Amino acid sequence: LKSKGHIYEGELPPPKGQENEDWVPRRQLLFRTTHLGDDTDRPIQKHDGTWSYFAPDIVYHADKLSRGKDWLINVLGADHAGYEIRLRAAVEAVNPSARFDALFCQLVRLIKNGKPVKMSKREGNFVTLAEVVQAVKADAVRFSVAMRKTDTPHDIDVDLLTAQSRANPVFYVKYAHARCCSVLTKAQGMGYLLPKGNSLEGTIAVAYNHRGEDKDVVFHDLRLLLATWPMVFRRAAEQLAPHHIANYASELAAAFHTLWTLGIKNPEYRILPAMGMLPAEVDSMDLRLDDDPAHDRAPEARDRALEASSSATPASQVPGRATGYDRTQPNQTLFRLLVIDALRIVLASSLETLGMHPPNTM
Repeated sequence: LKSKGHIYEGELPPPKGQENEDWVPRRQLLFRTTHLGDDTDRPIQKHDGTWSYFAPDIVYHADKLSRGKDWLINVLGADHAGYEIRLRAAVEAVNPSARFDALFCQLVRLIKNGKPVKMSKREGNFVTLAEVVQAVKADAVRFSVAMRKTDTPHDIDVDLLTAQSRANPVFYVKYAHARCCSVLTKAQGMGYLLPKGNSLEGTIAVAYNHRGEDKDVVFHDLRLLLATWPMVFRRAAEQLAPHHIANYASELAAAFHTLWTLGIKNPEYRILPAMGMLPAEVDSMDLRLDDDPAHDRAPEARDRALEASSSATPASQVPGRATGYDRTQPNQTLFRLLVIDALRIVLASSLETLGMHPPNTM
């Protein structure tokens, strides 16, 4: 680097805007960063021979580049915004063809019992990330953080992230995936055959071919939303912005849960014809449960309440209800199942991309 002119011995000018009569110019080893817009070249070795903080930063990045890495992404705190130019200069000096990006993260507040947890490093009063993960689980922390842009201040609400309700975003998305798996397992038991594998494009293409069989537009709207997944993924990758994926998964989950509630209220929106048999009292109860998933029953128990028992009252005999579901249209059911299978694939891919496990049951 010295032979290339990036490092030289010189003297820095006095600090701008500060009058210091005791300031004395000293020769020291400097790294040339002003050519990239930095306000001054940066010292890497002080006049007494000790190394500055910037020196190991250069070595750290040079080591990564020496191991064949051609794209370096730094995650820095907002208070280190001034470091980007000098780090970029160091990477460019070592490997001019390498790509360098810096993401700046704002502070995170921990909320418990509706109030911020006061922390102070000086007083030794702080909560570690490991303690938060132990309290709310790793997936909840990952999803909560991933939902916000890195440069946006963020709150981690311990009570919210441990709740089994729609207010808990990771629970809501995982619950949607588990529901999809439950429906598809039940459909398989009824004899419906779906394409094997996890090909989203193939599943959506088959669903598109069946689009004329469906009488409503709700499933078509969900299919169109699913078709945007490749664009969402690409935008998140290009912008280094995982919040696009987390928010998209939340949007998908909300659309599916809304569709599920419609199926409870109106049989025309049900995915499987076998779900047309409902006890009147179970139906009304589950409407309340879907509005409040934090009920004391487990998620799968709520969904099992929808299944008809041998003594169940047909939905057509429930006061104010009409089945409206055309059981003579197998293609209609197949189309809906294909949409649900595509939803399962996308939700699983979204969660796995963010480092989380998509549960088949909950």
